[in-house]
Amino acid sequence: MTTKVCNGNINSSWKNGTVLISGAGLIGLTIAHMLDKLSIPYSIYDRDENENFRGQGWGITLHWALEDFLSLLPVELHKDIYESEVLENFHLKDTGNFIFINAGTGETVVRIPPTKRLRVRREGIRKTLLKQVDVHWGCEAEDVEINQDASDLID
Repeated sequence: MTTKVCNGNINSSWKNGTVLISGAGLIGLTIAHMLDKLSIPYSIYDRDENENFRGQGWGITLHWALEDFLSLLPVELHKDIYESEVLENFHLKDTGNFIFINAGTGETVVRIPPTKRLRVRREGIRKTLLKQVDVHWGCEAEDVEINQDASDLID
């Protein structure tokens, strides 16, 4: 993998056993927190110039994966995750079905029964996930090279 040089050399990071994460979106940042909890070194790179470079959309619902998601994060971030809810404390009074509706016909496509879930603002949850993570901004992957045996990468 070659990229624009950002605060160091990507290849030397890889040879030193550092996990490289491409992208500081929700998944990349969650992986960074998980690796940190496991004391595994990582470097995270993102193509955007900074965290506010691009809009993050409106909201997402965390339901069946909520507990697993929270288990990957430092406990001190859990409160901030809940504070990024679309409606404040909505999880405390959410007892209804989560319904997906076909906008063209008005018909219900999917009805998810009440479960523990959290409807969060993407921007809010991303800002929370950026805490305690050092991102190398403005780095774009230009090429990926596959080494079949990786012998030159391992000491």
